[in-house]
Amino acid sequence: MTPRVLITGGAHGIGFATAQEALRQGADVAIWALHADSITEARLAEPQIGWGEAVDVGDREAVNRAYQRLKDAWGVPTILINAAGWTRTSRFLEEDVVYWQRVMDTNFWGTVNTTRAGLPGMLATGARSIVHLVSDVGPVGMPVLSMYHVRN
Repeated sequence: MTPRVLITGGAHGIGFATAQEALRQGADVAIWALHADSITEARLAEPQIGWGEAVDVGDREAVNRAYQRLKDAWGVPTILINAAGWTRTSRFLEEDVVYWQRVMDTNFWGTVNTTRAGLPGMLATGARSIVHLVSDVGPVGMPVLSMYHVRN
């Protein structure tokens, strides 16, 4: 059976590189990203991407709806890769709660939301590979990335 891989944050950076590698290895690939234009660009660069949708992974209901659409049209992913992440460089005392909430919604809750949406179907079909990717910057203390380190 051909692996079906869903990659959040799959239109840029580590997520896109992961999508390219999965395609190279013969998997069917679906990607989610925050912006529709990012999905379009990724699919132009890699036309073999079978499904792409703009999804705010920090929004639990949006994730649940998007996952249901994916499952109905494409089937249950056999591999879920959580690669979505967001931050900016700023000093802690210059940040506000709106920024902190966005970082946590994307980087922490996005991982929780996609895993919660996908895991029941994956368990029911015997597909049990879930990968959470983080940047190598996460474990290294940097004063301009304080909230980013919380998730990593």
